[in-house]
Amino acid sequence: MTKQEYLAELRAALSDLSAEEASRACAFYEEMIDDRMEAGEDERDAVAAMEPPAVAASRIVDEMPAVPRALARARGGTPPSPRSPKPSPTSRATSARRASTPRSRSLPRDSASEARPAVVALT
Repeated sequence: MTKQEYLAELRAALSDLSAEEASRACAFYEEMIDDRMEAGEDERDAVAAMEPPAVAASRIVDEMPAVPRALARARGGTPPSPRSPKPSPTSRATSARRASTPRSRSLPRDSASEARPAVVALT
């Protein structure tokens, strides 16, 4: 795949974003490919070393702030990133249990000191 083919696929995968956001993302990936080529890699090797355009598009959308990300997904259904699967019902229950468990442990108290209130001398 050539650099232009890669960028065309990336732009198509980012079609749900604003033109400005898609252009900014494509420019970033174009610069990454150019850097590899300047380091001596062949164009096709530089592109082959990149993640697939669909995965890159998912990563770009995942890294966006919450509201624009939700809008982009609602517009065209950019799939969620493969690196962030939805939690299973079991993991949700485990997370809820962890959230309700106190994080710090208190030191054992002397039962005699609990029974007596503190006495303060007034002078």
